[in-house]
Amino acid sequence: NVRLFIELLEKMMNRADHQDGLGVFCGPSGYGKSKSAVHGAILYNCVHIECGQSWNETSLTTKILFELTGEKIKGTISDKTDMIIEALAADMRPLIIDEADFIVKRAMVDLVREMSDKSRAPIILIGEEFLPKKLRPFDRAYGRVLEWTFAEPCNIEGAVTLAKFYAPELKIEEPLLAHLVQSTKGVTRLICNNIDKIQKHAMLHSISTVGIRDWTPSEVDLGEVPVRPRAHGRAA
Repeated sequence: NVRLFIELLEKMMNRADHQDGLGVFCGPSGYGKSKSAVHGAILYNCVHIECGQSWNETSLTTKILFELTGEKIKGTISDKTDMIIEALAADMRPLIIDEADFIVKRAMVDLVREMSDKSRAPIILIGEEFLPKKLRPFDRAYGRVLEWTFAEPCNIEGAVTLAKFYAPELKIEEPLLAHLVQSTKGVTRLICNNIDKIQKHAMLHSISTVGIRDWTPSEVDLGEVPVRPRAHGRAA
């Protein structure tokens, strides 16, 4: 998904002058979308914000301006929008808006569309798998999305890479990693959580290699709430 996001970012940055500048990166929770965005933002010096549930137009414009200028600028929403457009147009830095579902919820989609239209800078919205459906009622914005990219579940190659990154001194055998991928349905966050637990297990038992024989299916963290065994008899 890091690769997919970088490809999306590069397509948006290298699009033709007459093409619209909105892109969408979406997928289920836990697929690593936000980490992919952070990596892309660092690599290409993007403006990167993460929306909050309580945000309104004032919150959105203030945060974008702060990331652009490093200053908390006061003013009307219209004034700040104009300043954002001017700043984005000046250097064409891509703007990445994570948790964009909250923008849809607060009906701020057309405000972002205006920033895209007038600045011509690439703007990428990141959200959950139903973000395209949520954007559909906003016809003017929906029609300006140039690229739709869907995050994919982690595969065995991805799990091997994650294991090398998060547990470089530990050898986690490939059958165990394949079991993690299958059990978690490729949810990157859960795979990383399990790699961390496996690493702690290895440290506790002073072992340098962990295979499927060392990690039973019941030990795989699936992100579920543990079920407490029922106590026999009535409480006093």
